[in-house]
Amino acid sequence: MESEIFGRLLKAGINSIATCEGKTAPNIEDELGAAIGVTGHSIQRYKVGHIPPDVKTLEIIAEAAVKRGFLNQDWLQRFLHAGRYPYPDKLSRKLFPQISERPRPDRVYHNLPTPTYGKFVMREKPFNDLVIGLQQRVAIVLVVSLGGMGKTCITREIAQQCLYGEGEYPKFDAVVWISDKGREGTTTLNLLLDEICRTLDYPGFTSFQFDDKKLEVENLLRRQRVLLVVDNFETITDSALAQWLIRLPEPSKAVVTSREYMRAFRNCTYVIELHGMEDDEIRELVANRLKMLGLEKYLADVSKLDPLIQICGGNPMAIEIALGYIKYEHKTIHEITDEVYEARGELFEYLFARCWQLLSHEDRSVLFAMQLFPFGAYPDAILAVSGSKGFSFDNSITHLTELSLIDINQDDLLSKPQYSLHSLVKAFVNSKIKEVAGFELEARERWIKWYSDLASRIGFCWNDIDRLNLLDPKGERENIEAVLDWALENKRYEEIIQITRDIRYYYYVRGIWSTSINILRAEVARKANNADVEFEALVYHINIASKQNNIQDVEKYLPRLMELAENNEMSADNLVDFRHASALYYLARQEYDTALQLWKENLSRGNLSPHASNANRRWMAVCLQEKGQLNEAAKLFDEVLTDAQKQDFVRGVVSVETHLASIALDQFDLDGAEKRLSHALHHAKEIKDKRAIAELNHLYARFYIKKQDIYTAKEALEIAIDGFERLGLQNKLIEVREMMASLSSP
Repeated sequence: MESEIFGRLLKAGINSIATCEGKTAPNIEDELGAAIGVTGHSIQRYKVGHIPPDVKTLEIIAEAAVKRGFLNQDWLQRFLHAGRYPYPDKLSRKLFPQISERPRPDRVYHNLPTPTYGKFVMREKPFNDLVIGLQQRVAIVLVVSLGGMGKTCITREIAQQCLYGEGEYPKFDAVVWISDKGREGTTTLNLLLDEICRTLDYPGFTSFQFDDKKLEVENLLRRQRVLLVVDNFETITDSALAQWLIRLPEPSKAVVTSREYMRAFRNCTYVIELHGMEDDEIRELVANRLKMLGLEKYLADVSKLDPLIQICGGNPMAIEIALGYIKYEHKTIHEITDEVYEARGELFEYLFARCWQLLSHEDRSVLFAMQLFPFGAYPDAILAVSGSKGFSFDNSITHLTELSLIDINQDDLLSKPQYSLHSLVKAFVNSKIKEVAGFELEARERWIKWYSDLASRIGFCWNDIDRLNLLDPKGERENIEAVLDWALENKRYEEIIQITRDIRYYYYVRGIWSTSINILRAEVARKANNADVEFEALVYHINIASKQNNIQDVEKYLPRLMELAENNEMSADNLVDFRHASALYYLARQEYDTALQLWKENLSRGNLSPHASNANRRWMAVCLQEKGQLNEAAKLFDEVLTDAQKQDFVRGVVSVETHLASIALDQFDLDGAEKRLSHALHHAKEIKDKRAIAELNHLYARFYIKKQDIYTAKEALEIAIDGFERLGLQNKLIEVREMMASLSSP
């Protein structure tokens, strides 16, 4: 296994020891080789990036660099991470005993679902069992119970306490939640890895090859305490996911919920069987539910409900549905208790069937519509897809909520409520929707139109960046990807082409640089014999890949682009974009003259859009800067900046200011550089441009180094390293880590 970063960090360690002890680097290599039991030649191999095959070698080198070379904890963490060392925190505490605990990160990362309960009813025994399970050395805590027993609620609450709670709760730095609910059988190990990358804010890793992605995620799980929650495991069919969870690297852990015990988890697992609620827990649940339903004044003696509650077996979901049924059935408690008793063997089937009879046509339409939103839905979407009217829709939502047929999730009064279906309700509704001829097909048409319209409202919004917020609400991006999956399965190629084109800019700006949507658009266009769209999609793909310095991926698709260009008459706009993307490719290869010629050709043809003209000239200036022609580059950047400001192109302004700040630093104009850096960073944070924030902190580090403020320079480099790592920009990472290593050397 090789890593260029590992080699660079090892060189820094060896050079530091040599400097401190007044020896040569070859002398240190021979000494380290003798301590390890290898020759100096082996150390030379490690210096060019070959990672040692055993952890003991890493420990010996690390200890020597820290104790003899006086390198700091930051170097140690980077070195161990690059060397794939399994327990970096443990060795760090040994070598730096004065730093007993790694500080918690400033931001706590999680994707916890919004609670579906207004007030959590504490269930002391299972709650304590979960705490004990998470304190064991096992990788997995498995929570098993029948449906409706509250596995998800208890697990969600314990995860919340592990992030923010006080006292004896195990502490975690982050929580990553994934559920097979709503997408039964589709959750895979690769999907979980992607969710970890996105939740921990390392979206760049999602575009890595599977083995590389898995390796990077495992390193993330070693570097911080992450709690993984895999909900509704009983419907997951990917055996690789279970095997990976069993070998989850410490100090991270997993909680798995399932309706059945999984044989795959017979090792490395702490099992908790969740049974019905205790009497005092049931009384609290009933009191809360009666108050919510407005029934507390009609039932002074709650003990009258005991026979009904006993039939429900302490199942909280069954109790809530039964109470909702009481409100709307207008029968006595004794009559309803007798009815439920007769069906106690098939309790949920009976309760759902009885509640179904209480639903109006509008109520059922809302439930059918919600079946199409696997990641929850907001009121306007449900209204549009169900075909309901405003007033009747509000009544239906209230009715369904009180019957506990839908869950409501709302962070606060300022946020829109999101509605979802419990998996038991979903299964029941799925059986009923087949009985209504034509409804599902009509609802599907409204569903795909809703998300097509949503995507079209985003589009290529370079001059109105706020439109990207439309896809930010929780679950919306996942829902639109579910639409694309259904559309592909049903050969709805036109909708796929339109949606993927309209959301591509969202993915780009938000740093979700997995390129699957562009490749999907290209593949679908090819099936539809639409050469122009296929060409456009592949051009956009190589544009992004070139900016990532992913030369191999660009060259994978260039032959197809050439073939399309030769055999078809491409639109003028597509050819302009192709030349621009090709120029970015040659820039990445450092073939500057070829890149400049392509941008000049675009500009000479005229009729470019304002945005295209700005982009081509801006990248020309970048190319001139890379060639070392700083004055020519600065002059062109100034022209582009004026245009970008007139066009209200905020991202363009940030980009130009960043490059002008870099030139000012090269020319030792510190005052000019500071003004541009401050202005650019302010706007970059406003528009959440992750790459710009990382690049600007890299430049700030250069600025502070020139001012001999090494401490502040290191702080800026930490932010830059974190940003480039999250985006998967390996070339930039090498550069900034090398800078950090040089500052850490005496």
